Order: sequence, then structure tokens, then C-alpha cells
Amino acid sequence: MKKVFIIAAASIIIFFVGYHIVSNIFNEHTRINAGEVQSITINNITLEAESNPKEIAEFMQIYNKARASDKIGDTTPSYFIVINLKNGKKIDMLGTTQGFHYVNNGEKSYKISSADMTYYLKDIVKQSRNNEQ
Repeated sequence: MKKVFIIAAASIIIFFVGYHIVSNIFNEHTRINAGEVQSITINNITLEAESNPKEIAEFMQIYNKARASDKIGDTTPSYFIVINLKNGKKIDMLGTTQGFHYVNNGEKSYKISSADMTYYLKDIVKQSRNNEQ
């Protein structure tokens, strides 16, 4: 009985580890190195790579941690983001306050899920408004 339990527990662990590895390999969400980014524009806030490397790296870290989402439902975007890459390509993103965001990288369009991105966008826009006052 003890042996069966150990085999069952090991099988479950192997399944979850395997699922995690396979889902990361086939994840449709494109990862971007911060060094590839020329600028990021969030609404009317532009972060240039030369003058804002820390902010670019933070945004890309949050972006890269996001997971592709198949969440059903739509909402009006609150944030309009453009990621300009040094190779001339651009990625458009519509950020929401609901924890999911729409990504269009020219080749494909999909949703990502990231509460961290929602908090980041809200915070950077708030900081920008405070700096304007």
C-alpha cells in the first residue's frame, strides 16, 4: 500500500513538472530581451532605452513573466503601449485594469495574463500625473 502511494505521488509530481516544461516550450507569448528595446510608450509616456534602461528592464521583466491567456471576455483598454524594437519591429499592447492584456506583435495577436503588468501600468501613469502637477 505504501509503495502504491509513493508511485502515485511521484507520477503526479512528474506530470506537473512535465506540463510546466512543455507549456513553457510551446507558450505563444514572445519573450523580449530588454537590450532589444529602443523605446516603450505607455499612453503619452515614452521611455527611451538610452535614458531609461532601468525602467525598460523592469517593464520587460514583467512582460516576459506574463502567461498567454485564453480568458474569455473583453474590456475597454486603459493603456495603449507600443514597444519599439531596435530592429525596427514594434509590438502593440492594449493594457487593461482586469489583469489581462492584448498583444499584437505583427505576426500574431493574443492575450496575456499579468496582474503585475496591471499594477505597473497603473503606477507609471499615476507617477507621470504626479510629475506633471
